[in-house]
Amino acid sequence: MLLEAMAALCLSIDESALATLHILGFRRFLRTNEMLQLQWNHLLVLPGQRSINVVLPFSKTSQGNPQVLRVDDPVAVALVRAYRPSASSRAVMWPFSLRQFHRTWKHLLWCVHFPAASFSPYGIGRGGATYFPSPVAT
Repeated sequence: MLLEAMAALCLSIDESALATLHILGFRRFLRTNEMLQLQWNHLLVLPGQRSINVVLPFSKTSQGNPQVLRVDDPVAVALVRAYRPSASSRAVMWPFSLRQFHRTWKHLLWCVHFPAASFSPYGIGRGGATYFPSPVAT
């Protein structure tokens, strides 16, 4: 819920790309460097489906091969569909430095009244390991 609050705060200050990165990073266990290398064209919206594919051209564990991660989370899909500038945009989603990402992370934590010393961006990916979506009633 903390990442969702931070993403909502990002949306409220017109930082939709950062909100999207937070949600994608959490849902797909992304490392900070993987998030910071993502370009908008790495997010593939699947026509007629409620999912997207995230292409990681370079990953610590991929041995030089791209990885493709499927994201079925409705919040992540909605963010990508609403805020992606275009399917072919090669723009980096976070066009700033790792240092600026860390500063922004600490500021967002402060804004939602959490101690910055207790949480690091590394926790985005690690937090996903403990995320369990609510079962969908049928």
